[in-house]
Amino acid sequence: MEDKKIVLKVEGMKCDNCRDNVEKALKEVEGVEHVDTDLTTGEVKVLCEEKTGIDSLKRAIKKAGYKVK
Repeated sequence: MEDKKIVLKVEGMKCDNCRDNVEKALKEVEGVEHVDTDLTTGEVKVLCEEKTGIDSLKRAIKKAGYKVK
């Protein structure tokens, strides 16, 4: 199965704890294989299965208490 990379801009990640919360929320989404976050830019790079939808990733981030651009 093909994997895809999705880059999201997340507002409100300011510390390691924030990063951990976002990564944990995303890793619970079915099909997510790897998450890489950059606190400086607010970018979150998600490697996931082709079937994983961007909306499910955005919902997970919002549920964790952060805004997605």
